[in-house]
Amino acid sequence: MSLIDKLQEQEPIYADEDKDVIINDDAGNMPNGQSMDSLRSSFTNRSSTPDSSHNSLEGDISPDEKEEKARLISQVLELQNTLDDLSQRVDSVKEENLKLRSENQAVVIDGRGHLVGRLASVVAKYLLQGGKVAVVRCEELNLSGHFYRNKIKYLAYLRKRCNVNPARGPFHFRAPSRIFYKAVRGMIPHKTKRGQAALSRLRVFDGIPSPYDKRRRVCVPIAMRILTLRSDRKYCNLGRLSNEVGWHHQDVVKSLERKRKAKLQVILKHNRLMKKLTVKARENIAKQAEPFNKIIRSYGYEC
Repeated sequence: MSLIDKLQEQEPIYADEDKDVIINDDAGNMPNGQSMDSLRSSFTNRSSTPDSSHNSLEGDISPDEKEEKARLISQVLELQNTLDDLSQRVDSVKEENLKLRSENQAVVIDGRGHLVGRLASVVAKYLLQGGKVAVVRCEELNLSGHFYRNKIKYLAYLRKRCNVNPARGPFHFRAPSRIFYKAVRGMIPHKTKRGQAALSRLRVFDGIPSPYDKRRRVCVPIAMRILTLRSDRKYCNLGRLSNEVGWHHQDVVKSLERKRKAKLQVILKHNRLMKKLTVKARENIAKQAEPFNKIIRSYGYEC
């Protein structure tokens, strides 16, 4: 029989059954005047507390390993802070660039297929709000109504002048760009400082000159003839009307536009070829670049 079985067979002896055990309830005989309940049990395992276990684990680690662990943790935290700082700087630079572009660069509107009055109202409102606008290809703008009717109206407008001295005005613009400019000017309080500042932010061109031929051009859907004018209504071209009433540069603008379109075809063909070569080159190095692309994608970028 084992020792454990022998101990289990013996009946336990309690303090109130043992005659030799005398318990004195006087608190004065206890150390420091404490009672039995306030004393800590001698059977409590003080080494089982979390602090003692942590100390015992740390005791197993050498000082060199502690220093190495602390150094690695500090390096990881420093790298994480650096990456967070860099990402914040990149985001702030992107926002600043977008803001500068929106402030400094004008919105380029392609006038082809737009109605003069509707487009002028949209442009005037945008100018008064502080925006910059450049309208190109004004000779391709449209006027609602038959060509003959619009020509009669414009000839009547040309007869309005000062009888005393016609040099005083009014001044009749013949170029399509200047006709559109005057339409916008009539929708702006151009005799005030606010109106003059708004008109100074407007640029109008016949054709597409060099700074704007490489820029992204937009259209205004609420001003396009094909979307706003009924299909059975007559319309005319502003460039043809200007040519009939005294504009002498229609042939020059047409020849320049032909040259620009021919150059654009060559550029587009070259861009398509380069795009195909780029896709083929990416396919050839896809396996070698996959580890680097994975790292780039882990930081939230697309590749």
